[in-house]
Amino acid sequence: MEVIGIIRQVLEVKSGSSPKGDYYVQPIVVELEESFNRVDGSQGVTRHSLLVDITGRQARNFSLGVGTKVRMNVFFHCKEWNGKWFQSVSCGMIYVV
Repeated sequence: MEVIGIIRQVLEVKSGSSPKGDYYVQPIVVELEESFNRVDGSQGVTRHSLLVDITGRQARNFSLGVGTKVRMNVFFHCKEWNGKWFQSVSCGMIYVV
């Protein structure tokens, strides 16, 4: 899914090692703006924030700052662990708009 938004926060990089090798995750908060039609026919705007994980080479070389408008391909994931469900959003590619 493609989304366009503005970076509102760049969080601390998560890194470590696993049996598959080293990993890097750069979490960012992106504010999305969506237009919609109201019942009375007027236009409205709603804003949503989305926590997105940028991984791999993009995470190691991440240099975009707060306020940058970006276009991203995002993927939603869900997994079960110990009877509880968790979801995450990861970024395939990120471009400055």
